Amino acid sequence: MLLTAGLIAVIHSVVIGFTLWILGVPLVVPLAAVVFLAAFIPLIGILFADALAIGVALATKGWVAALTSAVVTSTVLRSRRRRKDCG
Repeated sequence: MLLTAGLIAVIHSVVIGFTLWILGVPLVVPLAAVVFLAAFIPLIGILFADALAIGVALATKGWVAALTSAVVTSTVLRSRRRRKDCG
């Protein structure tokens, strides 16, 4: 169970980190690390970590980068929720 959660956390942090890197947002590695660690906090951890990443994107690159980051985040969260429901 922990191995599966770790794999999902790695995938989530890589996707969010890659998106932030493509958008040119600073602090990509620390934000990806926060997303990875927050994935292990049930229910609200990943929401706060993603909100932090979106906030940094908004503050540094503007609303287009924040909106793009929010769309990618919601897509990743939706696919993650589907995996939990199925398994």
